[in-house]
Amino acid sequence: MLWKVFRFSPLSIMLFQIPLLLTLPKHGFAEFKVLKPGFESRELKLQTGLFTSELVVVRINTKLWRIKVFKGPESKTAQEVCQETNSAAAINANFFGTNLQPLGLIISNSTLLHPLQLGGHTLTGIYVNNPEMNKIIHRDKFQSSDDFVEAVQAGPRLIADGQPISIPEDSSTRRSAIAIDGNGRILLFASKDRFPGLSLKEFQQILLDKDLDIKDALNLDGGGSSQLYVSYSKLGQEISVSGGDRVPVFLTVKEVK
Repeated sequence: MLWKVFRFSPLSIMLFQIPLLLTLPKHGFAEFKVLKPGFESRELKLQTGLFTSELVVVRINTKLWRIKVFKGPESKTAQEVCQETNSAAAINANFFGTNLQPLGLIISNSTLLHPLQLGGHTLTGIYVNNPEMNKIIHRDKFQSSDDFVEAVQAGPRLIADGQPISIPEDSSTRRSAIAIDGNGRILLFASKDRFPGLSLKEFQQILLDKDLDIKDALNLDGGGSSQLYVSYSKLGQEISVSGGDRVPVFLTVKEVK
């Protein structure tokens, strides 16, 4: 009979399924762990086919903690920036060129350090804050007259008003992001493993998990730039997601005094 010609062995079926599994990451969150009041961390285990990787999440209460922009005279690691600024955490921010000069808007302590970039399809979002608010906005909504104390431009935006934004297909790599949840808390994300990595669409699907309740999310520079360092105890306890590159701009987490 004709069907016998197309019969597959169990092994051939399993091998056929492997490429499909690689495109369908499964994940499970552990509970958030309180490191300090209003400062929490969580780990996300990612199962992509035969491979396991990890995503670290930091969540902060903006009434107790504040995001600051750091740009020094030279490129650094997240750990160096965290220790130099006496911050609770530091994560890489802007994209940058081959000359290590950052791309896109940078405002630190109400001072414009780098102008807005309007072109292209990547740097579409800006994280902005002042003592009263934290927002992720489209670059077209930015007004230089607005009273922003801190701002960084990156992209693309991944989520707006709780809904996914259309993003292009791309390759898998390490990822970083900043997000804001339904309670106004800031979330920082950094993936540990370069392989198998995450595409932007896979990353977006993870951030859309209802348990996270993310309303807005902005992709930060990834690949070797992706790094996060957290220091949460006088005893020297830390969380370190090290990157392969030293980068010029970071977001730091500082306690409100």
